[in-house]
Amino acid sequence: MTRGIGAGLEAIGTIQSPTFVLARTHRTKDGPKLVHVDAYRLSSAIELDDLDIDFSNSIVVIEWPRDFIDDSFENWLLIEIDRSSKEDVRELEITGHGPRWQEVKFDSGN
Repeated sequence: MTRGIGAGLEAIGTIQSPTFVLARTHRTKDGPKLVHVDAYRLSSAIELDDLDIDFSNSIVVIEWPRDFIDDSFENWLLIEIDRSSKEDVRELEITGHGPRWQEVKFDSGN
């Protein structure tokens, strides 16, 4: 999914998993930076803050955000991916949080 977001933003270079470095920042052609975070090993919002990410001027994708994301951001999307139904099928559930997403309706396409 992050590679697709990077392609849409015209990210420069290869979008790689940040598993071992926790966060990777990718420049884009003309827009905000794309920051890809793997928060699996983080245990709190303080540890996320310690990564010193410029959240207000970047598009940030956080894998494994746990419950510590709720109070850290005013507006954010939770995208849950379920791939249990069929081998090559993934179902997405998108939930908007904050005033920016209050009026947006996410349709499942059904």
